[in-house]
Parts: sequence; C-alpha cells; structure tokens
Amino acid sequence: MNIFIVLILILFLIIFGIVGLLYKNYLIMPLFIIPKLYLKELLDFLEENNCVYVTHRSLKKEEVLQETKGINIIDRLYSFHSDYEVIGYSIDDNLYRKYKMRITNNIFFFMQRSLQFTLEKDEEVNKQLQKDYASKISIIIDKCPACKITITKKETKCSSCGLTINE
Repeated sequence: MNIFIVLILILFLIIFGIVGLLYKNYLIMPLFIIPKLYLKELLDFLEENNCVYVTHRSLKKEEVLQETKGINIIDRLYSFHSDYEVIGYSIDDNLYRKYKMRITNNIFFFMQRSLQFTLEKDEEVNKQLQKDYASKISIIIDKCPACKITITKKETKCSSCGLTINE
C-alpha cells in the first residue's frame, strides 16, 4: 500500500513537471512574464557600490553563461530570468566597472523576484572597458571646439553651431 502511494506521488510529480515545462515554454512566455529591468533597482545597486550609471544592455542567449551548478529542477521549471550587462563608473577608483545582472522571477512562489549582480574580474576586459568608455575632454579657452568661432567663457551655447558647452 505504501509503495502504491509513493508511485502515485512520483507519477504526479512527473506529470506536474511536464505540464509545468509546457506551461512555462508555450503558455506563459507569450504572455510576457519575462522579468523586466527596473531602472530604480539598477540605480540603487550602483549607488550602494558608489558607482554612477553609464549604460546597460540586454544580453543575448549566446552571451549568457549557463551555470547549472546548484540550480534544482523546480527552479528550472518554474522560474524565468533575464540577463543584462551594466556599466557603471566607480567614484572611489575612478574606473569603469562592468556587472552582469540576472533578474529571476519565480512563479512557484507568487512571482518572487531576485536580483543577482556579478562584477567582471577579467583584467583584459576591464582594460578594454576603460579604453572604450574613456571620455575625451576638451578644454575650451576661447574657441568653440566644433566650428572654431570665438566665444566668451560665460557662454554655455555656441551662437554659430549650437554646441552646448559645459564647464
């Protein structure tokens, strides 16, 4: 009798898993349950790490490292995730920082949302990041850098080409 109950429970779990997988891949995905990035969450994280927001982008499936270690079957069947790359400027180090961000919605626990940030530690990637985002600063003395017309130091906009000039 106990074996019969155990077999029924195992069969129920298998059927529940298959239905859950079909439900996730073919019914929920089209209803846009994929987690979205809220800029406030991102800005709060960067502020906690004493960084200033520069940019972010959504990662393609090919770019996402699929780490399956430690992920159980329930998480695979009943959660959705989105991956982003976030670039911030560290005020403490005066360096650009790259973070990988994973947002996970777990439908099994009433759409529980979790955020996971990972700092890029590869030195080559970080060197390239500094080169890519390094700003070119032009010091304006008395000429517009775009059209070379003479301007005063108090002007914030070139009267000739319309370039906005910041101090």
